[in-house]
Amino acid sequence: MPSLAAFPCQGRCDWGPTGEHRGTLRLFRCSTCRSEWTKDQAWRPADEGGWVANSVLTELAADSH
Repeated sequence: MPSLAAFPCQGRCDWGPTGEHRGTLRLFRCSTCRSEWTKDQAWRPADEGGWVANSVLTELAADSH
């Protein structure tokens, strides 16, 4: 599986789903710096202001039911 893209944060983060998958995991990308995230990562992507996007929270909660 290809590794996730990681670029320096520009402080204007805006994370959302891409409609793509890495393996079986949904891929999320910051629309500003283009870094990528999947829920198996130890960190959580936060938007500008420190908020975790609802789409990310929904992805994280998907396994907890």
